[in-house]
Amino acid sequence: MDDCIVANVSYQGPYLQAPIKDSARISSLELLEFSYPLDPVSRTGQAKFSAFGKIGGIDVNAEEQPINFDEGPVFILADKNGIQLVSRDSFYSREAIREE
Repeated sequence: MDDCIVANVSYQGPYLQAPIKDSARISSLELLEFSYPLDPVSRTGQAKFSAFGKIGGIDVNAEEQPINFDEGPVFILADKNGIQLVSRDSFYSREAIREE
């Protein structure tokens, strides 16, 4: 089985009727970009990011975490031991979940 990581992004704001959600399968060194509408009166919303997949036949994931709008890109570092989501303002790591 090929290694596979899926990135999930959600965005909700006071000017949206429902949260916007998107997911994409990504591969190594691939750029992934998500864009969301800005509020006409500059109210801020909340963006969240998570990832999951299989590496070397092992289930790995990183739980949902908030992303600040003023920070740069979020990098996904993954191996059979887990997934790390790394950005300027946040760092989250979770050990791999192994199927028994």
